[in-house]
Amino acid sequence: MPSHQLYIDRRPLWIVLLARSSRLIFLILLAFAFFWFVNQPPWEGLNPQAYKAIGAFFLCTILWLSQLIPLAITGLLAIVVIPLLGILPAKEVFSYFGNEAVFFILGAFILSAAIMKTGLSTRLAVLFLKKTKLTPRGLVYRIFFSTAVLSCLMSEHAVAAFFFPIILEIARSLDFEPFGGEYGKKLFLAMAWGCIIGGIVTYLGGARAPLAVGMLREISGQQIGFFQWMKTTVMVALPLFLFGYLILTYYFKTDVDSVEKAKEALEAKAKKIGSISFTEFMTAIILAGSIFCWVALGEDFGLAPISIIAVVLLFVFKLVEWRDIEEYVNWGIILMYGGAIALGRAVDSSGALEWVSVKIIIIPQYFAAHVGLTTIFWLVAILSFASIFLTELFSNAAVVALLLPVSIKMALSSHVDPSVMTYAVAIPAGLGFIMPMGTPAVAIAYSSGYLRVRDIALPGLCLNLAGWFFFMLVVYFIWPLIGVNI
Repeated sequence: MPSHQLYIDRRPLWIVLLARSSRLIFLILLAFAFFWFVNQPPWEGLNPQAYKAIGAFFLCTILWLSQLIPLAITGLLAIVVIPLLGILPAKEVFSYFGNEAVFFILGAFILSAAIMKTGLSTRLAVLFLKKTKLTPRGLVYRIFFSTAVLSCLMSEHAVAAFFFPIILEIARSLDFEPFGGEYGKKLFLAMAWGCIIGGIVTYLGGARAPLAVGMLREISGQQIGFFQWMKTTVMVALPLFLFGYLILTYYFKTDVDSVEKAKEALEAKAKKIGSISFTEFMTAIILAGSIFCWVALGEDFGLAPISIIAVVLLFVFKLVEWRDIEEYVNWGIILMYGGAIALGRAVDSSGALEWVSVKIIIIPQYFAAHVGLTTIFWLVAILSFASIFLTELFSNAAVVALLLPVSIKMALSSHVDPSVMTYAVAIPAGLGFIMPMGTPAVAIAYSSGYLRVRDIALPGLCLNLAGWFFFMLVVYFIWPLIGVNI
């Protein structure tokens, strides 16, 4: 019989009780602080709804960061708190849950579930590992590099949706339990961070760049060309890619000696499955068709409708059963993402976000007067900094839609090139590396079950700050050389 060691806690009883009740105590204190805050008089310039929206925003942000309750439950709490405080009507709040991004993620999850259920993910993982003998570090680099390059050519969300089942198959073949190994975190972060860094390089990486350029054209009549955009982004993406790889390599431990075990296990599994079946073949056709449509038709029709059509086709051809989908899909991430979008819309609609943006724009004047350099330089610095950190808590498109119109109009009134403000807001808005509500690529990585917010808060923050630092270096040294004058 196995021997069991008995551990006796010799701490005083009150310390033991306090330690075991700390989570509940913190939640009670947080609830009291929240109710005290929302019952105070609004700050100057804020209406009562906007002030309460800021309170709801802080409450949910603290809960998401601390994970005292699950991410999904905080998302549901956000949907309930907004109408209870009278910020927005319940009907309007629940309608935000039907956002396009939510349905893209849902479609991507169901498509990934089908890829895994049919065995196609095993074959794709074998192909991904097949060509050369990979070291653990080499596999991380291959994922990081592949997702970054592909995200320059197509939507970063689509790249994440394609790679997710492959990486999940590799992680499972290495016998990693959820939250159990550092290397498992590396694999999924390499996917998400590669998508994010590559996604800022061209218009094709995500919706925020076309949205920003369209707003610039509509407000000022000015246009930014495809290669002109690339000239300003490549020099940010390259050093950030190298820095990101260093973090993946040295911050997270490589707690596996070899990935050959994964390769052998996957090859054995593929051999056991046998030759490609009709369900695998049809799933591969639907996957390839989805990727083609995301690239060719995504701008005209949107990514979500294409994802949903792919899901419908899976069931039309009876490639999967609904119970298979229920087993594989992480429904909690859907709830969390929907709640985050509803919260972001509430903060925006109430006027709170506009109030914050006005306060942000005042700051550069102080720096110009007391620190030196031009007001425009400091405005670019503050806007880019705000854009990076706001996109951790709101969708990047929402950050662009909020900050850019005010910034462009201010540039026009100050006789400054409005494209400067477009770059300052839109490029950093794509660099949210921590929270799953910023971009679907990170949300998809979280759905694996291998990541927690506290695991990546510090390295993600380092990437946020590095992204801002590299961007400002490009502003100061490179922009004058390529004709972008501040």
